[in-house]
Amino acid sequence: MKSMSRRIVSLFTTLVMTFSIMSLCLFNVETKVAAAGSNVNLGATTDYSLNYNNIQYQGYIYKPQKEGKYPVVVCIAGTGGVAKYGSKFAASMNSWIKKGLIEPKIYIMPAFSSNLNAEFKGDDYKIFLEYKLGSMMDAFRTSEYGDSIDFSTPMSVLGYSMGGAASIYAGNLYPDTFVNVGSLSPGQEYYSTVEGYGWIKPSQVRFSKNSKARRLLACSKTEGSNYNTAVRNYDTLTRNKGYRFKIYRTNTGSHDWPVFMRETFVFLYYVDNNIVLTDNMLLNMGYSTT
Repeated sequence: MKSMSRRIVSLFTTLVMTFSIMSLCLFNVETKVAAAGSNVNLGATTDYSLNYNNIQYQGYIYKPQKEGKYPVVVCIAGTGGVAKYGSKFAASMNSWIKKGLIEPKIYIMPAFSSNLNAEFKGDDYKIFLEYKLGSMMDAFRTSEYGDSIDFSTPMSVLGYSMGGAASIYAGNLYPDTFVNVGSLSPGQEYYSTVEGYGWIKPSQVRFSKNSKARRLLACSKTEGSNYNTAVRNYDTLTRNKGYRFKIYRTNTGSHDWPVFMRETFVFLYYVDNNIVLTDNMLLNMGYSTT
């Protein structure tokens, strides 16, 4: 009987200790989550105006609040211009950072004129890309923002709609600068199978040779034939030249801001994790724009 009693007491003691350890572990996890939630590095979008070599550069910039050096992403807007970046962009970025889905970065959203509410025209893109984008990055390097940009890490460029055609062209023009390229629901301006149409010829195709380059083409299956045709043409062109782009095709969505932000998130997640998400994966992780 005494032996039985000792075994019962020993078992009870073990159970109490196990429960105590489990409670302590749960407390520590909750404490860490709470600490992480209160220490999230959110950011804000402000307008910028830089003068470099007597050329004016303006637009919006999203910058994390904490001091430090961050990778940079250049975001090229569609023909609607950068106005929505000023009012809506930060909310989505901060939501994704809060949830631990993406890493904090600096986002530069250039305008093509001093009017941040102005819409963009077709010629604006080609002129900006060929004559101003490279020097704009030099302007940031020597500006007040230069100390916050990590120029040692691969830079990214993304764009939507005609900005999507512009982003892949930017990666083509500056392969040593923009290693990661996100061409999101792009227009057909970058390259077309129609003779005399398009910014680039097959013989001029080149992108970063960095083995860790992340390149993505994206569109919605229901978005319209123009964007699906552009993705198909760009995929064929770049593959034939030895440069592989990953493909993300969401099943639903119009040519609008929610689709742009969903494709933006997929690209940023790909840059951070080398994984191209599917719609089911987005659903399971609780993705939303806010």
